[in-house]
Amino acid sequence: MVFSPDGRHLASTRLWDAVTGQEVRTLTVGFGGMMGGPGRLVFSPDGRRLAASSGLGHDARVTVLVVATGQETGAILRHNSNVTSVAFSPDGRHLASGTRDGAVNVWDTDTGQGLRTLKGLTSAVISLAFSPDGSRLTSACGDWTVRAWDVPTAQETLTIQVPTGGV
Repeated sequence: MVFSPDGRHLASTRLWDAVTGQEVRTLTVGFGGMMGGPGRLVFSPDGRRLAASSGLGHDARVTVLVVATGQETGAILRHNSNVTSVAFSPDGRHLASGTRDGAVNVWDTDTGQGLRTLKGLTSAVISLAFSPDGSRLTSACGDWTVRAWDVPTAQETLTIQVPTGGV
């Protein structure tokens, strides 16, 4: 589950009014019928779009929906492994996705076009976060590393080895 940035909505397999508890709509477009419904969910910073991961293995994808209508934007981001993390850039123009097999991709949220693939990860991506200006992206992985990349060049700029116990 995830709250919208303004706190008015709560999303799971449904979109709820977070004040009244009333269901706004069932979120089935793009990921309806998938085992367990959507996996990772994230609202865009302006709260107008919702990205949801679904599917397993070679059928894994992230679908971007318009919150007001529940309809797909046309951006369906296909993956070869289960999606474990998603994050919108602060301006909402890019979406990063990380997978169980250690892939990180940066996508255009309007078109679904892949823009960057970040290399160097050796284990499952646990978490992703953009810097406040959107120029850097960090990942936390199951091998106890935190890595940062320059988004425009896809170059790794920092690696932090976290003491045993996880990130």
